[in-house]
Amino acid sequence: MENIKTTNELAELVFTDNENHSFKILAELLLLAINDWPEIKENKIENFIIELKDFYSEKITIETINSKKIDYKINNNSWRTESGSYIIEMLKEAEIKINETNFDKIIYEILKYYSKKRASS
Repeated sequence: MENIKTTNELAELVFTDNENHSFKILAELLLLAINDWPEIKENKIENFIIELKDFYSEKITIETINSKKIDYKINNNSWRTESGSYIIEMLKEAEIKINETNFDKIIYEILKYYSKKRASS
């Protein structure tokens, strides 16, 4: 099973997923956050995560995102804030739907689910 690396790969799999389930909801929120991020090197999910952690905190939580002091005079920070809002929503949903609050584990589970789905199709 080859892991999903780019946002385009994930978006394609989510778009063609006709079921309504927890991982699809989480993946859609992740894709919304990625879409609002100003620019991601090579369109890689890993690069989005690196940039997100560089901006907010190495440990992504609702608290670390909410406590970040944002200087809106800096170009694209409003987009980063919007992206953070989707990550907060994803974290809240993940706690309810898959009983997980660890950002890295949530991402891992989303990518594992869709990597398996791709391998089986």
